[in-house]
Amino acid sequence: MQEDIYKIEANPRTTGDNDRFFLQAYLPQENGRAKIGDVLYIGSLAKCRELMGGLNAGELTQGEVKELYAKAQEAEADKDTFSIYQLKQGDETRDFRFEPYDRLQAAGNVVDKANYELVYSAELTPGTSLEDIYTRFNIDHPKDFKGHSLSVSDVVVLHQNGQDAAHYVDSFGYKEVPEFLQEQTQQPEKINPLKHVEDTIEQNDNNFDGIINNTPTVDELEAKVKAGEQISLVDLAEAIKADKERGKEKPSIRAQLKADKERTGKKKNAKQKSQDLERS
Repeated sequence: MQEDIYKIEANPRTTGDNDRFFLQAYLPQENGRAKIGDVLYIGSLAKCRELMGGLNAGELTQGEVKELYAKAQEAEADKDTFSIYQLKQGDETRDFRFEPYDRLQAAGNVVDKANYELVYSAELTPGTSLEDIYTRFNIDHPKDFKGHSLSVSDVVVLHQNGQDAAHYVDSFGYKEVPEFLQEQTQQPEKINPLKHVEDTIEQNDNNFDGIINNTPTVDELEAKVKAGEQISLVDLAEAIKADKERGKEKPSIRAQLKADKERTGKKKNAKQKSQDLERS
């Protein structure tokens, strides 16, 4: 039995130096391809390389690497941190963007965490104030900061001594907004960090299971055939099954397959495509 393959990938949901990369397992298949397995660890490049070396040398198991990640997350939760949230893009948040807190309240609105996305998180060093954070994220952005300069309507969450406090960037200074944390009982975005990677990479609508699945849809396979590419009947069967589970089965797919077979004797090129599919 072939051993699993390990690769280090860039984390598309990174919020700082401590989660910039993730260690991904791949499962070799008999056809020479590799199936995506579990995300084992999220962290710095150096740590991911260290763990991958241990896996390849047989010094660590995948389970042990996952345990190390869980312990690292526990240790990270004990640190004082700050997190910056900014409103999501789209028409649904347009009326909230850059609004002073009093005007937001006058319109009957609240600072709802559901309207925001986490754009940055880092350790809160001793002596760092909210004003220091505001100055830094307007004048001297960290290289890994991908949001806009800190502005009115942004929210800064301070995690200190195991407690969270949310602060709304107002026209003058900050306004504490406990409503932002009403449904938040743990440190921001620390509840299920592996889920972010899976949500970003997965192409389908599967629920989070710790494994990244990329079963193509029937439409995608049909597009490949039209482009002259070959597909296997196994891939087609799996795509039909996946579409059923997602509630997206094309009602006419069986009829289309049957019609294709009936036309094989009439159109030479259709016959050739059918033979290619059977050989793949």
